Amino acid sequence: MSVANQATIEIPINVQENGYFLDAALWWPESGTHNDIDLSLSSGTRFESSASINSVFERCRKDGAAGGAWQLRIRGFNVPSSPQTVYWAAHVMFL
Repeated sequence: MSVANQATIEIPINVQENGYFLDAALWWPESGTHNDIDLSLSSGTRFESSASINSVFERCRKDGAAGGAWQLRIRGFNVPSSPQTVYWAAHVMFL
């Protein structure tokens, strides 16, 4: 999928039961200018986000992830070479 500058993509994730953690990761290929793309997980009041670093990788984890509807959000915070192709993955570790 691709993300544009200042755009947000929301991907629904259904966690079937309470998990030990919910992990999400993001990667994108670059050549030239560095793009800043952010990753977060949310479910109601529960929220986790990746730390902005000068890298093409982002990762975030929610420990004690409750079962239910979650959103994985990919945000093109600063993408001067817009749009940018991104690859993502999410994984739940069950108790």
